Amino acid sequence: MKVVLLKDVKDIGKKGDVINAKEGYARNFLLPKGYAVEATSGKLKEVEEQNRGKEIRAEEVLAEARRVKESIEKEQIVMKSKSGAGSKLFGSITIKEIAQVLKSKGYDIDRKKMKLKGGKINMLGRFPVEIKLHPKVKAEITIEVADQD
Repeated sequence: MKVVLLKDVKDIGKKGDVINAKEGYARNFLLPKGYAVEATSGKLKEVEEQNRGKEIRAEEVLAEARRVKESIEKEQIVMKSKSGAGSKLFGSITIKEIAQVLKSKGYDIDRKKMKLKGGKINMLGRFPVEIKLHPKVKAEITIEVADQD
């Protein structure tokens, strides 16, 4: 029996999927619990339109992520910190601080989506930071750490 899932069902499918379920399973579990409805031609058209809308929104989100990538990679980010002998910092620059600097420049990026490529920043110099803007889009920025006078 062909049904359209109204909710995610573990090991079966996600909301909006059209599946072939066994007759008894569909009639005795999926339909009465409200997990699915019978796949009529009207319902199939409705699901197709919803999927088309999801695809369009996904493309818009991807385009926005690419736009943000282009603009963020052009940014010059300089952070100042006190340093001692051998250009070693007193403390270190954290991802949280980098996220705050980016936020002040107009980029609201979650710190969990940032990754320091070289480990941690505890010296003066330039350090690459990878930012995951979208599953298909990653940006790389360079943080320059300068001595605070």
